[in-house]
This record gives sequence, structure tokens and C-alpha cells, in this order.
Amino acid sequence: MGIRVDSGNEEIERGRPVPVVTAPHADDAVLALDAGPDGSPLVPDWTRLTAGDRYDDERGFGWTKERPDTRDRGNGNALRRDFATRSSRTARSVCACRSASTPCGS
Repeated sequence: MGIRVDSGNEEIERGRPVPVVTAPHADDAVLALDAGPDGSPLVPDWTRLTAGDRYDDERGFGWTKERPDTRDRGNGNALRRDFATRSSRTARSVCACRSASTPCGS
């Protein structure tokens, strides 16, 4: 995506690339998870997913293999400042989610 800046009649700048990140509102998603450490800002109306959230059939989501590492960069918005990542090059952290129509493992 690029931007175009003008002052009404005169173009000032055009074409500079601008990164754009979008995310659905929680009401528009089957399950909106915000992965990151405990205590990091949470995207409004999303569900927190931390490294300690093991898969739970009743809850319908969680990690099924090794716990991931989480990090909060301390800046940026609630969506982009924190994340979960594998704990080592060989780790296999998997977040499983059960949908209403297809349970996990089916």
C-alpha cells in the first residue's frame, strides 16, 4: 500500500510504502486469540493465550506440545507488541483449536 499526501491542490508526496496490519473484530472471528505473556496488553474482546495454556477440551484451545516462549516488546499496539515463538530450533509448539463443527483430533 502506498500513501498520497496533498495540500488541497498540490501533491506533496506519493508512493512511499506503508505497512498495514489488520485484524478482525472478535465478533467476526470464530476464535480470536492474542498470544503473549501474562500481563501484556490484550486486544479488546480477544482471548488471551499464554505459554501456560495447555489444550483443554472444555475451553477448546491451547498448546498441545512444548510450551512456547513468549515476548512483549513493550511498544506498539496490543496486537503487534507481543507474541509466542518456539522455545528452541527443534521445539514444536502447536496451538490446537476445536471448532464447533469439528473437534480436535477428528
